[in-house]
Amino acid sequence: MDIVLEGFKEALRLIVTLDNEVFEVVILSLKVSLISLAVAVLLSLPLGIIIARYEFFGKRMLLRLIYTLMGMPPVLCGLFVYILFMRRGPLGSLRLNYTVTAMVIAQIFLMIPILTGLTINAARERQEQITMLAKDLNLTHLLDKRAGETSLGEAQKAALARALSFEPKLLLLDEPCASIDLQTTAEIERMLKKINREQKTTIFIVTHNLVQARKLSDYVVMMDHGKVVEWGENPEFFEHPKMPETRRLIEGEVLI
Repeated sequence: MDIVLEGFKEALRLIVTLDNEVFEVVILSLKVSLISLAVAVLLSLPLGIIIARYEFFGKRMLLRLIYTLMGMPPVLCGLFVYILFMRRGPLGSLRLNYTVTAMVIAQIFLMIPILTGLTINAARERQEQITMLAKDLNLTHLLDKRAGETSLGEAQKAALARALSFEPKLLLLDEPCASIDLQTTAEIERMLKKINREQKTTIFIVTHNLVQARKLSDYVVMMDHGKVVEWGENPEFFEHPKMPETRRLIEGEVLI
């Protein structure tokens, strides 16, 4: 017991006094870990996304292998690298055993299955979320279309769905129905009402379309050249405007 206590005391002394050898070991460990993590992330993220996104022969077996290797003990990984680089091993001629490079390679082998598996799970959850959102908004026909294959209205709806996929509390829209036909405008307006009602998302819309503002808004702010002219709740704003500029605009005497 005394030996253990003495060991703790000596370790604490080395740490407190910032012993050079201890400091070098810590720096080396951080260097190995950061390099290994950076390389593993660069390899695992695209690999995980590709595996999750596409179907190919042997995918199920590959997934089982990845999920199995996620639980691989570090000792087993170290033993594998040792055998790989030992003098009589397949890569023994490189003479990398007991080097920093071998340590980095061992950690990369250990991290890749874990990061790849986590990426696959995240990508699958994201895909399921997007599919459910597309079903809710009646946009499933756009899931397999490329950006260049969509109409302007479809592109507007897809952009709206993309923003909603992040589950925002506040959605900012600048002329969401500009330059699109009446049918698509009506569809987008229905989408916005549904989002506001079911997801409780606050929607802030900048529009020159008074009909749309009256149809969608709970609260209206009228601005002219960057200055607030009048504000109020709908329908009070439209039925009983206080400012003459607002009244003329609503009655069609002034065009936007």
